[in-house]
Amino acid sequence: MTTAMTRARTPATTRVTTRATTRARMPATAPRRTRPDRTTPATRVRPTALTRVTPRVRATAATTPAAATTENRTQRHGLRSTPELDDDVRDAASGDGVALRRLYDALAPKIVAYLRLRGAEDPEGLTNDVFLAVFTRLDRLTGGWTGFRALTFTIAHSRAVDDLRRQARQPRHSEYDAEHDGRADSSAEQQALAGMDDGEASQLLALLPDEQRTVVMLRVLGDLSVAQTALALRTTEARVKKLQQRAVLALRGLVSTSESAPKDLDEVGR
Repeated sequence: MTTAMTRARTPATTRVTTRATTRARMPATAPRRTRPDRTTPATRVRPTALTRVTPRVRATAATTPAAATTENRTQRHGLRSTPELDDDVRDAASGDGVALRRLYDALAPKIVAYLRLRGAEDPEGLTNDVFLAVFTRLDRLTGGWTGFRALTFTIAHSRAVDDLRRQARQPRHSEYDAEHDGRADSSAEQQALAGMDDGEASQLLALLPDEQRTVVMLRVLGDLSVAQTALALRTTEARVKKLQQRAVLALRGLVSTSESAPKDLDEVGR
């Protein structure tokens, strides 16, 4: 009852004045609360027609003349690993057809030369089989370009051994032809060696035993390490080093009368 009497005693003008004073103390323009822009993050943007065709545009760009620079990578760096070649291996493992072609073009000539030196009956056809086996294992490959190169030469060596065994089981019989008598002419392996960059080294390699020649070719032609060569030949690193040492000593003895030893010979001895 006291509260009711107090309210009754309060003049109406006082209540109006109090409300007016309170309103006067408030800011004239209160800051408005803005809602966050939900379209700002890039992840919330819906893909447009342009973003959907981006992979196709990328593949087209890779087939333009600018892709010729990739084909020349091995010419500039030999068979050494480069970031570009490592990227090609990674893209090829993801199914990029352009990257697969680049890897083939970069290494196929070396594989053909190696198989020809090993006496393969059809080096080009056998090279295709080698790369087919390699490409089916890319999802489990590690080591980038270095691992890819080592795996390719390992499979190439295995295919060469199988091919030589097959040839031994299927001897060929033909009429004697003096013009094609292998005892008078150089063998196919010697002719292939003579077609290498360094003619002198090619002729000397033909004089080495098979195991020593194989080690030298994998170390020089394939640019494989001692460990990778041992894996390819399914032997120990100590065995590879021993064969390499014997080959280098034999080659140096053969070129002792020459003015200088072949460049590849100096490299394989390191």
